[in-house]
Amino acid sequence: MCRVLLVVTMETMAQTDANNGRELHEGYVAIYVPGEDRGISFIAERSGIVGRARGMWVDVWYEGNLYGAVNLEGWIEKVACAAGRLQDGYPTRARAAVPAEWVRRVGWYDLQTGVAHLEDVDGAAEWSGESLQAIERSRSGEMRHSILARFAAIG
Repeated sequence: MCRVLLVVTMETMAQTDANNGRELHEGYVAIYVPGEDRGISFIAERSGIVGRARGMWVDVWYEGNLYGAVNLEGWIEKVACAAGRLQDGYPTRARAAVPAEWVRRVGWYDLQTGVAHLEDVDGAAEWSGESLQAIERSRSGEMRHSILARFAAIG
C-alpha cells in the first residue's frame, strides 16, 4: 500500500520558471489537470496526472484505474502511482507528450517523500470529482493522508 501525505498550501513553490511555474527540480514533479480546452481527452476522466515540462511541451504520466484496482480508488493514489511510474521509468502506455496549454498545474509531488503539495485545491477537486475530505480519506474510511493547511499572509 502506498502512503501519501497531502499538503494543501496557498503558497507557490520557490524556484519555478516563467512557463506557468511548471518545473522545480528533479525531486519534484508537477500534478496536472486538463487545461481549459481539454485537449487531453484521451486521458480517462478523474485520472491522476503528473509530469515534467520541456519547453512548450509537457511529458505526462497518468493513471485512471481503468481496471478497478482497489488500491487506486482515490485520486491521490492515482497521482502517486503515476509519479512512481515516472520516477522509475516504468514502461507504460499511460504516458504522452502534450502541448503545455493542454494541462494546468494544481500542485507538486515530492518523489522522495511522497508528499503531494496542492496549490489549486478547487481545480484538483473539480477534476478528481472528490471533495478535499474525500481526497484526504481513502474509500475504506481509513486515514491515508494528512492535510496540513498553510495559509499565506494576505497583506
